[in-house]
Amino acid sequence: GWAAGLYLNIPLSTKWSLEAQGQWSTLKYNVKSQVGTIKQFAGTMQYQSYPILLKYQTSKNFALLGGVQVDFLNTIKNDAGGGYYKRNFIANSNAATVGFELFPTKTVQIYGRYIYGLSDMKYDQNPNVGKLGHKFYNDGFQFGVKVKLFGKKAVPPVVPVVAAAPVDTDSDGV
Repeated sequence: GWAAGLYLNIPLSTKWSLEAQGQWSTLKYNVKSQVGTIKQFAGTMQYQSYPILLKYQTSKNFALLGGVQVDFLNTIKNDAGGGYYKRNFIANSNAATVGFELFPTKTVQIYGRYIYGLSDMKYDQNPNVGKLGHKFYNDGFQFGVKVKLFGKKAVPPVVPVVAAAPVDTDSDGV
């Protein structure tokens, strides 16, 4: 799948920041029957995702991040022809996420994170409700590139240099 979006990073200190993101995600899924031979769902689901991340910058070029994510299901496309439709899944789900970021202070940043779904996304009208072992969570890895469009670069303050008065070594007052 793929995701695109925007983010806003709010510095809390020199090492800590809070980052809110908004993403448009299209993810590919395959759901097989209990015997594992018949594809019940093979297609894509499109979400709006909203991660809220706490970021800790360990060095100039590396940061750790963790937080929560809320996903809202917009559309699904089932290529398998089975009985799965949007109504078979809950409209929103929650996840926890942890990851890393390379070059967090640069204009172009590289990130990776693991998303661990906390909500079983099957709705009570789903064909597999109550069947042993059938759970549907948004788990997975996400890797990407972020581009900083706005932001101030920290400019060190200019400290005036005051020259010390020369020492009068011969006591003539000059």
